[in-house]
Amino acid sequence: MRTKINLLLLLIIPVMLACSKSENRETDAYVLAEYEETPESSQRTDSEGSSVEIVKENIRKLIKQGNIVFETNDVSETKSKINNTVALLGGYISRDNITMTESRITHSIEIRIESEKFDQLLNQISETASKIESKTIDVLDVTEEFIDTEARIKTKKEVESRFRKLLKMAKSVDEILRIEREIGNVRNEIESAEGRLRYLKDRVSFSTLNIEYYQKLVTSINFFDKVINGIVQGWELLLYFFIGLSYIWPFIIIPLAVIFIIKYVRKSNKAKK
Repeated sequence: MRTKINLLLLLIIPVMLACSKSENRETDAYVLAEYEETPESSQRTDSEGSSVEIVKENIRKLIKQGNIVFETNDVSETKSKINNTVALLGGYISRDNITMTESRITHSIEIRIESEKFDQLLNQISETASKIESKTIDVLDVTEEFIDTEARIKTKKEVESRFRKLLKMAKSVDEILRIEREIGNVRNEIESAEGRLRYLKDRVSFSTLNIEYYQKLVTSINFFDKVINGIVQGWELLLYFFIGLSYIWPFIIIPLAVIFIIKYVRKSNKAKK
């Protein structure tokens, strides 16, 4: 029995090492079979013996992300319209930041929306802008990685299943530990691949739109206000200067005292001569 288990281990471990090489070939075949770039047709015969054409639709896994920057006349009204639009389309806001300066108010938000509703959301958001500064859309095709990850998970699970069958046949402690160690390694690889697959599914199912919109503020500071502000700031700078001197006065007084003593000594020596 032990010889049989060792033989099976020797057969399975090389298979695991070859998985990474064979997965690419299996993935390519899978891609050709299931994800042709152009629809492919096949023939089947129905109950009456007639030929019926079957068309396999093109299925791509795309991650879509957009960015738009625009100016608005009223940030509060724009924010309300965006919130209503997102709610109606079934999306959600994942990030919302507000910054204010003397010249403008800026809102920066990130929206997650179902991929098929992304274009509709972008068009409705664009209608609220008084002036669009920039608009970009990036589309990343992850079909190959998606299929490759699925194939890797399937292959690793088959290897894990074989190891678990061997574990039931193991008799000695050494065999059990060896098999459990291999099962742990395979399980870690499966969980890592499944995590990556979940991430891809989330990014494919929900697109991301980053929006930045701002409103310019009209400042009413006249000449006299600027003069007063200048005087106040100048006085504050003068106070900071004296405060700074209070920290460094030893570095000023001590060198001056040393120079004074040196000059005094020299004068005394000349007078004596």
